[in-house]
Amino acid sequence: MRALRHLIRALRDDALTVRVAAAGALGELGDPGAVVPLYEVASDASLDGGLRRVATHALEALGFQRREETGPPAILAWVLGLVVIAGSLWLATSIGPLAIPLLLAGMAMIVAYYVREARKARGGEWYVGPDGGDFYLPGDVADPGGWLGGLFGGGNGGGGNGGGG
Repeated sequence: MRALRHLIRALRDDALTVRVAAAGALGELGDPGAVVPLYEVASDASLDGGLRRVATHALEALGFQRREETGPPAILAWVLGLVVIAGSLWLATSIGPLAIPLLLAGMAMIVAYYVREARKARGGEWYVGPDGGDFYLPGDVADPGGWLGGLFGGGNGGGGNGGGG
C-alpha cells in the first residue's frame, strides 16, 4: 500500500526517468489501485510519448488487453445505414413521421462507420480491462510492440524529450 502511494506520487516527478520507472513498477506491482493514475498518464497527450507507452504497457500487465476487431466489415454498417435511410424515406410517404426513428437509426449507422474509420486513421487502439470495461488510447500511445523503441529514441514516440536538466 505504501509502495503504491509512493509510485503514484513518482508519476508526477520532475525527472522523466523517475516517472518512467514508476510507471513500469506500477505495472509490475499488480495493484488495481494503479489503473486510474496509469490511465491518466497514458491518455495525457501533453506528456512524453515514451512515458505514455510505458504506462500503457503497465496497464497491459494489470490485465488490460487490446480489443480485437471482430464482426462484419465496417463498410457493411455504412451500406446498411444507406439502405435503412432509403427505406425510411420510402416508408415516410406512407407512414409519415413514424419513419423518423428508422431514418435516425440509419444515420447513426453511418456516423458510427465514420467514427470507427477516423479512429483507425489516427491509429488508436481500444483496450478491454479485466472487468470487461473498455477505453480508447490514441495511436501515439497504443503502439503494438514498439513502446521500448519510442522510449529510447527510436520509432515515432519521441522518447528522450522532457527529461534533461
